[in-house]
Amino acid sequence: MAASPPGQTSGMPPAVPSSAAASIEATPMEGATAEPGREFPAHKVALYELLLRQLQDDGFETEVQSLSSQLNLQPNNKVDKDTLVDVYAKSLKWAFGDEPQGEWQPMLCQPVPPLGPQEKVLDLEGLTLPTGTSQTPDPTKKAPEVRLLYTAPHKSHCRSVAFSTDGRFCATGCSDGSIKILDCARMRVCAASTEGPVGRMRVTEEELMKPIVRTLQDHVQGVTCMAFHPTNPTLFSGSLDKAVKIFDLTRPPGHKKAFSVLQDVHAVHSICIHPCGDFLFVGTAHQVIRLYDLQTLNCFTSFGQDQHHGGGVNDLRCTSDGRVFASASSDGAVKLWDATTNRVA
Repeated sequence: MAASPPGQTSGMPPAVPSSAAASIEATPMEGATAEPGREFPAHKVALYELLLRQLQDDGFETEVQSLSSQLNLQPNNKVDKDTLVDVYAKSLKWAFGDEPQGEWQPMLCQPVPPLGPQEKVLDLEGLTLPTGTSQTPDPTKKAPEVRLLYTAPHKSHCRSVAFSTDGRFCATGCSDGSIKILDCARMRVCAASTEGPVGRMRVTEEELMKPIVRTLQDHVQGVTCMAFHPTNPTLFSGSLDKAVKIFDLTRPPGHKKAFSVLQDVHAVHSICIHPCGDFLFVGTAHQVIRLYDLQTLNCFTSFGQDQHHGGGVNDLRCTSDGRVFASASSDGAVKLWDATTNRVA
């Protein structure tokens, strides 16, 4: 990323080898002008200093002295010999797809909170793949029962649903831009009161609407994704109107508008909050993943330009320990990212 991602405090990954890092920090000299009144930016002055150093390394002392007197610059002696040639050679390899590939490193993630001693999980490492022979299902195992508890009415198509971390609330997003917040406990009570052949007759329409604790209306187009903050009573929603809205659920139910907006230039497809609660990943119709600092609301993107997707980002998910997040794109690729370095793992 171009700024501090989760797990980092400051800075970005270097774009050039460490031996050439000093050239980036070169300060333009006052006399570095080609014409009176014309000054060059710092990065161009740094390039000229590297050029002078490369000419010096190749033995062109006379030319170096002539150019140094004209530009009022000195060769960059802080870098190693032939640094400019090495950087140029590596850039050519990467430009033509010959970037060196590192060894495969396993990503070790730890669930948060930790798994209990009797808690059952899907163990992919110990999973035995089928050999092609048909296996007879165990008749003693019963299929899980799926029962309808409650139906929340909407005026149009529902495109998104999200549960709060504590399981108390459920949010539903509609294609007309509205969002309904439902109380899960009230939904269960409503379901219990409507069971039986005459249960529905004893419940009025007003009682059926009680699980809906509030309705939010701030998007002008359909809601595509939502996410509850892991610790704060805050709801994030993305929409086709190219905006991410942030709602404060502690406000009275009459407040239907968001208290903050993250405006984009592309339709928002997916959002995911980092488990620490300080960062928000946003996937849009654009191929670049956005990272928002929720303290400053500043937006950052990945520093590795060659690692972006080739199409819009359709979904984003982060592991519970915050070390890795995955992105799915319309280019047909699913990428796993290191959430600390913000590069493809």
